[in-house]
Amino acid sequence: MVIPAPIERLKFFKGQLGIDEQDFIFMRQGGRYFIKEKDHFAQWFFDYFIQQPHTKAVLEHETQSDQLKNIWAFWFESLFKTNGGDDFFVRHWKSGLKHVQIGIDHRYINMAYGLVRRFVHEIARREVDSQTVDQMIISIDKVLDLCILIETDAFITTITQCDHEVIKGIAHQVRNPLTVIGGNIMRLQKKVAQDDPRREIYSTMLSEAKRLEIMVKNVVTYNEIFQKQPVPVLCNVQEVIEARLQELESSMQSISVEISFDGQQPQVLADEFDFKVLCLHVLQNGIEASLESSNPVLRISTLLNPKNPGYLEIRIFNNGPAPSRETLEQMFTPFYSTKAMGTGFGLPIVKLAARKNHGNFTLEVVEGQGVASVISMPLP
Repeated sequence: MVIPAPIERLKFFKGQLGIDEQDFIFMRQGGRYFIKEKDHFAQWFFDYFIQQPHTKAVLEHETQSDQLKNIWAFWFESLFKTNGGDDFFVRHWKSGLKHVQIGIDHRYINMAYGLVRRFVHEIARREVDSQTVDQMIISIDKVLDLCILIETDAFITTITQCDHEVIKGIAHQVRNPLTVIGGNIMRLQKKVAQDDPRREIYSTMLSEAKRLEIMVKNVVTYNEIFQKQPVPVLCNVQEVIEARLQELESSMQSISVEISFDGQQPQVLADEFDFKVLCLHVLQNGIEASLESSNPVLRISTLLNPKNPGYLEIRIFNNGPAPSRETLEQMFTPFYSTKAMGTGFGLPIVKLAARKNHGNFTLEVVEGQGVASVISMPLP
């Protein structure tokens, strides 16, 4: 799997670490102290990891030791010659992909950079003059931190991409048989009389097949939100919520819906797909919970977040039974559900979508009244 280096994202991390052109200039100026030790470094590095059982197996099977030491010596030298341009990011990104490909435990990669840091510090304190050694070490540490971050980003991206493809494949393979099973059950059900005991069995089987179909759909949605990078746009809260209520109209039955929108703050900044999915699942959860009440009520309101004015608070209250504290803690765990037809993915999807878009989602028990779902989303 070839994944291109996300240059802009990596440059953002570079800025967050406080690395600028001066750090690379400083390293190049002092490079003569370190580059002469490149072969010594490669041999020392090899000797260390050939003694570790896990890495020994990798080193012995992956390539010839001389070739590997040459690669490490070249990497060490390039560290003190680079100007921190795109080639720097691409080289370390490809290194991270390679480590995943050959199956190196990422903890050993972090250990390796710790060893590099130790080796370089020893050279710096031995060779660099006392007036510049501290600044040299600071610059080196920042650049090594960036190297680790790039490697880690490549590792996480590769692993999640693989997981994403596996989940998509499983979902596709499960969805097709479920469609066939559901269709055949419906045909069998039509052939039996109303009072035939098999009819109830078929109804149960059909309900479970539909529940599995919904679960597959929710798993795919969760996976898509987790995988993709949000694209923030202006989302009109009232329009999105009213459209979702129309989607759920058939399940609302006799629910009394009360709506109050803050007209001064009509929009939030979020990925459109994520925000629509988030609102759909919160409303669906509220509707299902309120139906357990003898007089179901759903109250939807928006207001400026009282604790953080940079966010809009969307409250969706239902007067259904409040969960216990233990249940409340588990409700955000995938596959956990207290409902007969629940998939256990509605609230995890909501939590993930909110967090991915720099928002938050919580459940508040309103003592003696019901439960409020509270969505907090950033304002434009």
